[in-house]
Amino acid sequence: MREHDLEEALRGTGMPVARNAFLEETALPYVVYRPHGSRDLMADDGNHAPVRTWAVELYTDGPSAGGGQAEAERGVEQALRGAGGAWAKDETWIAEEGTTLTSYTTTTIGD
Repeated sequence: MREHDLEEALRGTGMPVARNAFLEETALPYVVYRPHGSRDLMADDGNHAPVRTWAVELYTDGPSAGGGQAEAERGVEQALRGAGGAWAKDETWIAEEGTTLTSYTTTTIGD
């Protein structure tokens, strides 16, 4: 999966999507993706292909809000799968905001 494939796939979920952060308040559910490190393919004293790790963060109002979280997760996972990506997944409840953060870590190769 390439970087532009990741962005295009996430936008295909139909949810609001931003790189790094939204500039204004956005209704749930929404997706924020951000770079989370890089380890380029290197040889012969040069970098030949960018290999980037990304955090894809899905914010929802949680599992008790009528099933919206599960549907949103399926949308993100189908998007990642369709773009050819593999991922690790973690979930955190953010009590002070009343939201659930489902975080996916995935990797892109190339721009």
